[in-house]
Amino acid sequence: MEVPKIGEIIKFSGYDWRVLDIQNDQALLLSELVFEHRAYNNAQEIFKPIDITWEESTLRKYLNEDFYNKLTDKDRIVKTTLQNNNNPWFATSGGNNTTDNIFLLSIEEVVKYLGDGNLARPKMNEDEKQFWEKESRTKDGVLNRVKKLLYPDYSMVIDWDGNSKRVAKDTNGTATWWWLRSLGEDSCNAAHVFENGCVLMRGFYTSLSMGVRPALWINLPGFDKIDIKPQQKKQPPKPTPPLKSKISAKVGEIIEFSGYDWRVLESKISAKVGEIIEFSGYDWRVLDIQNDQALLLSELALEARAYNNKQTAITWENCTLRKYLNNDFYNKLTDRDKIVKRTIPNKDNQWFGTSGGNDTNDHIFLLSLEEVVQYFGDSGQLKNRPSNNTLCIDDKFNKKRIEYSSTSTWWLRSPGGNTHSAAYVHGSVYLGGDYGGVSAVGGVRPALWLNL
Repeated sequence: MEVPKIGEIIKFSGYDWRVLDIQNDQALLLSELVFEHRAYNNAQEIFKPIDITWEESTLRKYLNEDFYNKLTDKDRIVKTTLQNNNNPWFATSGGNNTTDNIFLLSIEEVVKYLGDGNLARPKMNEDEKQFWEKESRTKDGVLNRVKKLLYPDYSMVIDWDGNSKRVAKDTNGTATWWWLRSLGEDSCNAAHVFENGCVLMRGFYTSLSMGVRPALWINLPGFDKIDIKPQQKKQPPKPTPPLKSKISAKVGEIIEFSGYDWRVLESKISAKVGEIIEFSGYDWRVLDIQNDQALLLSELALEARAYNNKQTAITWENCTLRKYLNNDFYNKLTDRDKIVKRTIPNKDNQWFGTSGGNDTNDHIFLLSLEEVVQYFGDSGQLKNRPSNNTLCIDDKFNKKRIEYSSTSTWWLRSPGGNTHSAAYVHGSVYLGGDYGGVSAVGGVRPALWLNL
């Protein structure tokens, strides 16, 4: 008989689990994948969560009843007394300790087992202090809370070089957020881990749907390490890129062809939908061709920028990212005479009704919600929101929308859940959510129409 070791991935009751700890012939297991998405606590209105603790939450009830009962080897599971500590940064009460078969990791446990033993809170800078002082003097209920959540206050996050150890993927291979059992800045919010591995200490609404990674202790005596999976890093399969075509030579250039030198008298671009072509020194994917014009999207995020330099109510028309793309970025493109200035429609957010503002005339722009669905795959979720708690389009087209650079999350021009936020893509398409505050930094994938 061979027992598991810390760090290994084992099969238990039909699921894959990572061994986090071994004590006194018992092993602490954490699900390797996010099995499902659920609210921490069910509420009648998504933006009006109620005060709650882990002890009282509907997610704890579900895990220890419905989920526990469907496990085939539950006789090995050890009922464990959990310490539900106060939030170490905000001092929000964690409530009573609980005795559970199945649970979520706490802030202390995720730090202990998945990296970075330092829970010390970074100091706020002066801008952050002024923001929080101003917020503390306002009393406009839900709107006040939304503004706070969308403010990119990074002293609310545990962020370090080893974030990748905390990244969790769903069954489709897409990195996603996942709940911790610790509460956040108050008892209406619970802490969670972002898709990039950061730990959001202030938390997010307990009424929202988020990834669930169950944890449990099992008895090891008599447990044979059968079906143990070899420990290896799994990366989402990168799609095989289409053949890359180079933009044809410039007029006046001398090129070599069939062993002879030739002068270019006229130049046309050859492009097909789905191809990746080189233009002005960047790689672009051809999304559409209409009337001898091609819609191009940069294959990778070319840089990371805020949608708007200041956290405020904003539309695509007035944001600083649009100004940058149509001035500084546009002016450094070497073949900009081929770019077509087009009227860009800016529709309202279809789920939240947030105004998209006026239509614009742009050389360079970002894709909209409608365009990312049109060109990367439409499961019907944009027009038919799965539920009132749903914040993102999460479907079989996630992998097509993944951007394989260091940023991985990329902006859309469409508004988010309110006027202080914008939609974005991280495999899933987020129409609302915490990350989308306009002054947060996200990947920029410029789009443009090109004369062929």
